[in-house]
Amino acid sequence: MKKLVKAFCCFAGLFMLVSLASADNAVSKKADTGLSKPDNIVDDMSAAPIGWTKEKDRGVTLTIAAGTGQKGKALELSYNFGDEGNWLGVRKRIVQDVSGYKGIRFAVRGDGKVNSIQVKLENNNSSNFGVVLPIKSNTNTWSPVDVPFSSLEYLWGDSQDLSLNKPLLHIAVVKKESDDEGGSGTLVIDKIELYK
Repeated sequence: MKKLVKAFCCFAGLFMLVSLASADNAVSKKADTGLSKPDNIVDDMSAAPIGWTKEKDRGVTLTIAAGTGQKGKALELSYNFGDEGNWLGVRKRIVQDVSGYKGIRFAVRGDGKVNSIQVKLENNNSSNFGVVLPIKSNTNTWSPVDVPFSSLEYLWGDSQDLSLNKPLLHIAVVKKESDDEGGSGTLVIDKIELYK
């Protein structure tokens, strides 16, 4: 019996060594695949909604989840403005200085009531700069969006100078224009990247 236990322990130890060696090799192979994202990609949405924080006005219901993108995943916002709400959205820190780029690019698709889409960048001192996009939230097909940093206007905060060093990106659905209806809908955001 002791020989059987000793043989089992030796086999188990050998199995663990082989397993650990295989795991180390797998990690090395992953690192060698070259799958790191390019510097200009803010979010390819492969892990959506991880890294995104929802924000909303009172009375608004908002859920964020992984949705279907043009190729793979996207970030999906499902919302209802309720009776009092005027805005809702998501935010994410851009983890690099983006001053070497001209703007930010992504695609959107949505349904539901007509509302405006606003893009904002927030400095580290909480100053906000933004623009309302020329497209509405209920576009039923994928629409490309380019937002030049030069189009962002000062909205509020301590500094009227936009800093592009690791800004906080906000994408929101807002009742801002006379034809905006509030109500409920879905907005899907895909592949956010910087362009030169």
